[in-house]
Amino acid sequence: MTKQRTNPQTSVPPFRHRLARWRPIPIPRPKRHTQSYEDELQIWFDSWDPLFEGVALKGYKDGKALVQETKIGGSTIQEFRRQTISEEMRLELLDWATRTAVDCDWILRRLFDRYGISPMAVLDLLGSWKTYLVRYKAVIEASAYVRSEKRRKQHSKTLIKAAEILKLWKQLFPYAFSMPRYPESADLETIAKTLREFGAAEAYSPGKVEIKACARELSRLFRGLTRRPLPEYVGEIMLIAFPDKWNPSGDLKEAAKSLLKEHKSSNT
Repeated sequence: MTKQRTNPQTSVPPFRHRLARWRPIPIPRPKRHTQSYEDELQIWFDSWDPLFEGVALKGYKDGKALVQETKIGGSTIQEFRRQTISEEMRLELLDWATRTAVDCDWILRRLFDRYGISPMAVLDLLGSWKTYLVRYKAVIEASAYVRSEKRRKQHSKTLIKAAEILKLWKQLFPYAFSMPRYPESADLETIAKTLREFGAAEAYSPGKVEIKACARELSRLFRGLTRRPLPEYVGEIMLIAFPDKWNPSGDLKEAAKSLLKEHKSSNT
């Protein structure tokens, strides 16, 4: 039996990758020109577009955003883009962005002054993962069920039995059952097979693997710009950005080093 494996880049379970087309990716930005720290922070606030919609998240009002305005003769034609997420989700992301930028200010400023690291690069990366966690919260939390191998085996057996029952009664459709289509036993068998093939339970702890993946990408960003992983900065930033997902006790730098360790398990 072939077991699903983790993405070597992030160790996020494969079934979660399909939600975000492999993994959260920050919006590409052109190389920055020499700007002040304050300017770069303001540019990020004004242009943050984690959903790749061509409109800053703060640009929506009443469920739409102006994307183009064209004057023809004496008339003005306006083109709008409709909001694709709920207003509650949009406000949650904007609140997170404000809080994180403010609370991380001293860290971001030090990274900018000492290493020339743009706050936009850091906030874009964090923001892409935050958007992923918010947008797919229900699925990620539901993955907690996957952690119980006993439950998965039990449910798999139940589904196989249900598939057999469906096959038994299929001959009476549509004469005895008032429904547009008869359920396919093959669908239940596929779900049952997938439940049996899920790997190590620890890989499906809600949010845990996502936070590890985000921390590793943040460290990779720092290493690429400074040749150093800067775990002390990673720890401080992750604690501020995701306090509900990662709040270690003890030495923060050591906790960050532990967070950055590669995932050892080969099964997920």
